[in-house]
Amino acid sequence: MTGYPAGEPLAPETSGARFQKLFRTTAFKLSLAYLAIFALCAFLALGYVAWNARAVLDDQIVSTIDAEINGLSEQYNAGGLRRLISVVERRSREPGASLYLVTTAGGDHVVGNVGYVPAAVLATPGQSETRYGRNDSDAEAHRAIVRVFTLPGGFRLLVGRDTEERDRLRAVVGARLRHIARRRGVPRGDRRLARSQPGPAPGRCHDSDHPGDHGGRSGRPAPRSR
Repeated sequence: MTGYPAGEPLAPETSGARFQKLFRTTAFKLSLAYLAIFALCAFLALGYVAWNARAVLDDQIVSTIDAEINGLSEQYNAGGLRRLISVVERRSREPGASLYLVTTAGGDHVVGNVGYVPAAVLATPGQSETRYGRNDSDAEAHRAIVRVFTLPGGFRLLVGRDTEERDRLRAVVGARLRHIARRRGVPRGDRRLARSQPGPAPGRCHDSDHPGDHGGRSGRPAPRSR
């Protein structure tokens, strides 16, 4: 047998060399391209769903606030500020209630289930998204979409809804996107392909501890001549 000088065992093929061969294969390149396209499509799809879901939830929140304001406006027109305060106090105690706050012109709390809101929000009539506290000692951060009105005498009325449901949806989508990002890499099919790459040629020995008299070929004894 020629091509393998006697006494010079072949060096074993390293794992790095096998991976270099793997990177040059068409199957690996196609799998990598498929993975990149899949990840991009997943990001775009989830981003589109998250954006639309947020828009829908915001519209629902605003619609709920509009309905609350219409009802309170009717109560105010029917009985003035005293009637409005009575209705706000009753609604504030209901389970799952919206956010209500009535303050004086100086910002003092009169009635409602909101303990803290930035002074700049109360001083600016109109709709905004802001942080708030359910009571004065509430250290947890909450966010809400609110609408502020100025009443006769300088009183302020705030009506709003918490954005917890919308923020929870955003957290779920964000976690899903991070999960997809972590899975980017060599797909399972390519890992199986790496294990199936051809190894050393059969019948040749790569153990340098063996005697060199078999010339790097298999250490099985040759058949005796008769």
